[in-house]
Amino acid sequence: MKLNSALFAATLALLLTGCWTSEAPLMPDDAMDKPALSGTYSRFEDKVFTGDRYVVSLEGDELLVEHSEFGNAAKPAYAITFDALVDDLYLAQVVNANGKMEAYRMFRINDDGNEAVEMDFNCGEPETALPGVESDGTDCQFSSYDSLKKAALARAAEYSEHETGAVIVSRFERILSD
Repeated sequence: MKLNSALFAATLALLLTGCWTSEAPLMPDDAMDKPALSGTYSRFEDKVFTGDRYVVSLEGDELLVEHSEFGNAAKPAYAITFDALVDDLYLAQVVNANGKMEAYRMFRINDDGNEAVEMDFNCGEPETALPGVESDGTDCQFSSYDSLKKAALARAAEYSEHETGAVIVSRFERILSD
């Protein structure tokens, strides 16, 4: 019963968190960094392995991610670009395999890429006060990278200092290196 309560709490926290997105990818080429993420990763929610495996490879400035579930063949999932914020925190732009903008996330990348923690942002007054940001009450829609980066830096500082402003979605552990 304790396991179900933990998963319920993690799911509830994610549902209460807003999403950051935009109509099209906003991250400019000169902002893109290349964190040491390549290889095969297992995904965990809390401490529970989800059965998901991700193969991550670097192509240009993008990390291409293929996803397999419970041993099924890997299929293209996402292209992710990163912009370094503070310490080991990165703003990630997630675009699906069809080229559609999915979301912006924050990742904490530890131990030379052996662990990556994915976080979702809150969406509140600090973001909606910036130019070019619209909100429906839970989600933020950005129209400029300048505002997006300012918001991400503020949330990264808040998370670094108080561990607030973002909610942990998943943790990825590298099981094989490229």
